[in-house]
Amino acid sequence: MTGCGKKDACAEGAEIPEAGDKGGALDISHMAGHRLDYALGALLPHLGLRGRRRCLEAGGVLVNGKPCRAAYRVCPGDRIALAPKKEAESGSGFFPAGMPRLVQVHGEFCFFFKPAGWHTVTLAGGNPGLEGTLPRLLREGGHGHLAFCRLLQRLDHATSGLVCGALSPAAEDAFRAAEAAGRCEKRYVALLTGRLPGSVTAQGVVQTDNRATSRVTSVRAEPQRWTDFLPLRVWQPQDGEGAKVLAALAGHGFFEPPLLPPQGMTLAACRIRRGARHQIRAHAAALGYPLWGDVRYGFCGQGHGGDQEKFFLHHGGMRFPGAYCTADAPWPLPAHLASLVREWLAGAPD
Repeated sequence: MTGCGKKDACAEGAEIPEAGDKGGALDISHMAGHRLDYALGALLPHLGLRGRRRCLEAGGVLVNGKPCRAAYRVCPGDRIALAPKKEAESGSGFFPAGMPRLVQVHGEFCFFFKPAGWHTVTLAGGNPGLEGTLPRLLREGGHGHLAFCRLLQRLDHATSGLVCGALSPAAEDAFRAAEAAGRCEKRYVALLTGRLPGSVTAQGVVQTDNRATSRVTSVRAEPQRWTDFLPLRVWQPQDGEGAKVLAALAGHGFFEPPLLPPQGMTLAACRIRRGARHQIRAHAAALGYPLWGDVRYGFCGQGHGGDQEKFFLHHGGMRFPGAYCTADAPWPLPAHLASLVREWLAGAPD
């Protein structure tokens, strides 16, 4: 679990106390009279108000050792702490899916899970970044003896999923060589606006130089820079299942009830081998199927820019010579769709 003390004295990598450790639980007497979901910002400053409410609903936080409602008014002497892991995991799934974690160590490589809403690296201004938690995550995973760990990729702030790290300079060099040779496969799943009729590959060069928004050109890129898209499920504009899926996903940060777009929607498998910034997002938009909610690349409707971007893109499968890892999408999908996604992410390479 991530760590913090009082809001003005939060140290990266500090431990958050678990319930039952009265000596370590956070005293929030100074917030007496405030709602609990507001006061919880002292313990989880990286979460927005909606995220803190979800945490409380999941039973992930205890007040004086007991679960409490978001609307509870703090009293003098109240102490809050995160619930023990086994209790939190029995809830709605906010933990551990909503927090970064070490997924596995495979030879000279390791794989971390980055939640949507976290940066890969820590930026100025105190926004949470996966990179700053690496020593703690390795230590908690029983690998605290590892002295070198360098992340090999970045995911967008709103993208969830696997981030690979090299445990030695030689491993980093080996990964870069495999990536350049097209021997690294990264599998994603995304929600696209529109009805994708079949498999398609975007081949245009993605220009990223000195621009916040990447641009796809008419120049054909090298094959290792292409993006493959494959429809797993297509919904018509009035499809009841699609509407239910969006309703379930509404708890992932949209401030208004989402509506199925008039163009329909596609749950799509995506694959890249050597990515550029925003490559999947830019290629999807260039094909006419922008990510649902992605206002930067052509979605007309709900969504926000910058750190408030909300779309659905998950990196859940990665393989290259010497390592392989998968991570399920942390989305509340119906069982049959979750199975399709899992099969795609774990499938054998083409």
